[in-house]
Amino acid sequence: MEKMMNKKLMFAVSSMVIAAGITFAACAQDTPPPYAPPAFATSGDDTFDKWRLDFVSRAVNIDRKDPKIIEEMLTGLTPSSTVNKLNNNQPEVLKPIGDYVASAVSQARINDGRANYLAKTPILSELASKYGVPLEVAVAIWGMETSYGANKGSTDVVRALATLAYDGRRKDLGENELLAVADILKNNDATREMLIGSWAGAMGHTQFMPSSYLKWAIDGDNDGKRNIWGDDNDALASTINYLASVGWKAGEPWGKEVNLKDGFDYSLADGTFHSIEYWRQNGVTDVWVSDGWQCTGSTNPSCGNGVMKTTEVPANWQAYLLVPAGAHGPKFLVGVNYKAIKHYNNSDSYALSVGLLADQISGKAKLSSSFANADPLVTRTQAKELQLLLTNLGYDVGVIDGAPGAKTRVALQNFQKSHNMVADGYPSQIALQSIKAATGMFSSDALPDDMSQNSVDTLPTDASGNPVPIRMFGPPKTPEKTTPSKNNLNKTK
Repeated sequence: MEKMMNKKLMFAVSSMVIAAGITFAACAQDTPPPYAPPAFATSGDDTFDKWRLDFVSRAVNIDRKDPKIIEEMLTGLTPSSTVNKLNNNQPEVLKPIGDYVASAVSQARINDGRANYLAKTPILSELASKYGVPLEVAVAIWGMETSYGANKGSTDVVRALATLAYDGRRKDLGENELLAVADILKNNDATREMLIGSWAGAMGHTQFMPSSYLKWAIDGDNDGKRNIWGDDNDALASTINYLASVGWKAGEPWGKEVNLKDGFDYSLADGTFHSIEYWRQNGVTDVWVSDGWQCTGSTNPSCGNGVMKTTEVPANWQAYLLVPAGAHGPKFLVGVNYKAIKHYNNSDSYALSVGLLADQISGKAKLSSSFANADPLVTRTQAKELQLLLTNLGYDVGVIDGAPGAKTRVALQNFQKSHNMVADGYPSQIALQSIKAATGMFSSDALPDDMSQNSVDTLPTDASGNPVPIRMFGPPKTPEKTTPSKNNLNKTK
C-alpha cells in the first residue's frame, strides 16, 4: 500500500514539473523580442543618427512609449543649426536689467494687457479666485511669453528638442521632453502639426514645455479640452494652475518697491526672508505713489472704479530684499509669489518684468525710481576681469566665469567696504575701475573702449566644453532662511 502511495506521489510531482515546463516554454514563446528601431534615412549628421537610434530604442523598450508614435516623431528629422547656436550662445554684452524691463513693460504691452485683462475677467475671474492667483499675473506672463498670442514661435518643437537632446548641455531635458511629446500625441491632445513653438521647446499661448503641459494644463472654459495652442482661455487657466502648484500664496503681493535709508547695510540683500517688522527696523521704508493707471468712467469692478490701487502688504508678510541694479537703481521687497514667477523662468529680469507689468495691467502705481539712474554694467569679459582682480586681491569670487553670482557680489561688497564705498556688490563699470585702481593696474578716469581679453581667454568652461550660461544678478540660489515676525506668523521654509 505504501509503495503504491509513493508511486502516485511521484507521478503527481512529475506531472506538475512537466506542466510547469510546458507553461514556461509557452510563456517564453509569447515574450516578444526587444524592439529594434527602423533604419532611418540619414540626417547627414552621424552623431545625430546614432543618438536617434539609441533614443528610439530606449523610449520603446525602457520607457514603454508607442513605437509608431516615436518613429513618426523622429522620421525625417535633421538637427537644427539655429537651435544649436541659440543654445550655446553667450553674448559679450550682459543686458542690464533696466533695459530688459523697459522693453518688456512697454506702454504698448501695458495697453494690450489691460484690454485682454478686462476681456478675460468675466471668463476667468472665478477660476483665478479659486486658485488664489490674480488674473493680471497670468495675463502679464501671456504678454511676456507671446505678446498675447501674437508670436507663439515658429520652430518645430520636436526638432528643437531632438537637437537639444543629441548634443549639448541640455541632453536630459531634451530627451525627457520628447517622451512627454509622445504622451501628448498618444492622448490626442494635439496633432504633430500643432507642436510649433520656441527654439527651447516651449509652446502655446503661455509657452508650456511638454512635461509642464502634461502636469498642469487644464480646461479653462469648460469645452472638454485643454488646448494651450489655440485657446487662450485654457492657456491662461493652465498658467494660473501652474503658479498655484509651485507655491503662489493667495492674498500676498509678488513684491513692492521700497526705499532704503542712508547707510543701509546692503549685505542684508542676501535672499533671506524676513518679516516686514524686521525690514522696517533695518532701514527699509515703504513707497507710495499715485501716478498709475486711472480707469475713469469704467464700471468694470476689476478696473477699480477709477480708484488708484496700491500694493496691499499683510502685516505678517515675509519677504527678501532685491537690489537688482545697485544702490542707484530701484529696490524691492519680494515674497514667495515672486519665487513662484521665477519657477516659470528663473531670471530676476523676467520675474520683475512680470510683476511690474501685472501691476500696470491691474491699475497699480508705476515705479517711483528709475533704472536709468543705475551705474553702467560690466560686459561679460569685464566681469571675468573684475572676478580675476578680486581674486588677486584675496577675495573669494568662486568660479571666474564672467557671470557674477552670490560669491562675487559678497567679495565685491567686502572690497567696497574696505575702500569706504557704498557696498551694494553691483558689478558696474565704476566698481571695476575702482578695483583696477586699487591694484595699480589702471589709474585714468575712463575705461578703454575695448578691454583686452588676454587675461581671461583660457578660463574654464563647463564639463562639456560649452560656455557657462549667464546667471542673472540677484539673491543667491541657496536654501532660504527665515526670521519669524513677532507673532511667529507665516513662516517660510
